[in-house]
Amino acid sequence: MTIAASGQGRWGEELDFPLDCVASGFVPVLLVLDSTTNPKLTELTRAFLAQGGEVYIGEDAWAHLDELAGPTMANFIDRYVREPMASLLSEAAESLEPFAAFFEGNDLVIRVGDEAFTIQRESDDASSDGRDTANDEDDLGL
Repeated sequence: MTIAASGQGRWGEELDFPLDCVASGFVPVLLVLDSTTNPKLTELTRAFLAQGGEVYIGEDAWAHLDELAGPTMANFIDRYVREPMASLLSEAAESLEPFAAFFEGNDLVIRVGDEAFTIQRESDDASSDGRDTANDEDDLGL
């Protein structure tokens, strides 16, 4: 499961994967290294289990990899996957800067923390749906 696929309108493909595995004669296996709970992960877990699949999340996923790997592969996983992930997560910011995106006239303004980036638009045609874009920041709940 990747955020990219799930966030780009291909969620149906993620949910169909266990069906495709079974149709091809394989047991679907969901292995998620991050144990952060998420409604989509819950839905995906159900889809795998409904097809008789196996699900390993968080420490269970690491344990499953350790169980299957020989000494060389276990060393590779620790050195090039687990340790870099742990290092990255330990250095991650506790919280992200505030984010806002809104229109000022025809221009799109994107603000992260104290920094702002403006995308200038040349015509009014882009917002020809008749909406008043002056309050889009409020519409987005930002």
